[in-house]
Amino acid sequence: MEGWGVSRNYELAAQIFKKLAERGIPGAQNDLGMAYSEGMGVPQDDQKAVHWFKKAAEQGLDASQYNLGIRYGLGKGVPQDYQQATLWFRKAAEQNYPPAQYNLGVSYHHGKGVSQNYELAAQWYRKSADQGYAEAQYNLGLLYYYGFGVPKDYLQAHAWFNLAAANGHKYAENNRDIVAGELTPQQIAEAQSIAREWSKKYGQ
Repeated sequence: MEGWGVSRNYELAAQIFKKLAERGIPGAQNDLGMAYSEGMGVPQDDQKAVHWFKKAAEQGLDASQYNLGIRYGLGKGVPQDYQQATLWFRKAAEQNYPPAQYNLGVSYHHGKGVSQNYELAAQWYRKSADQGYAEAQYNLGLLYYYGFGVPKDYLQAHAWFNLAAANGHKYAENNRDIVAGELTPQQIAEAQSIAREWSKKYGQ
């Protein structure tokens, strides 16, 4: 699949994944699901992707639980169902899987599949953000900027936008600069210090 030490061959990779997936190996089931999802080595097939994601998800594989949640959220290979999406995001989030924590935060942020709850959105964004997930850092910055689920705090907003920008989020730098217009030079320095302390604490 990756071409590491051998010539890249998606068809052969898919064949190997299938043999292992049929033996019940969750990682191979997830990889086969991804192959069907992307049409890599097999014909693109959303329903088969869901089939294999679900088999791995039911064995507790966090990546597959997340992938299945995405499928339910988009209605790809299954009827669109935000409650099911949230259910699978939660399973993966509780295993500390950052993309799922972020998406569970989005569910609470926008009231998709659950009642809208900004405080819970902030909590799940923070769990994901503390693992360096840029989308969660950006959204946490938004919550601090508007005061949704957390006290309005431009210093925290600046810090989280700054961290998201450092992790490559395409809108974070612009938002950080907008927030900077609301702060004094001393406050900007304090916000930068918050970001640095976070980086030291979490090694990023």
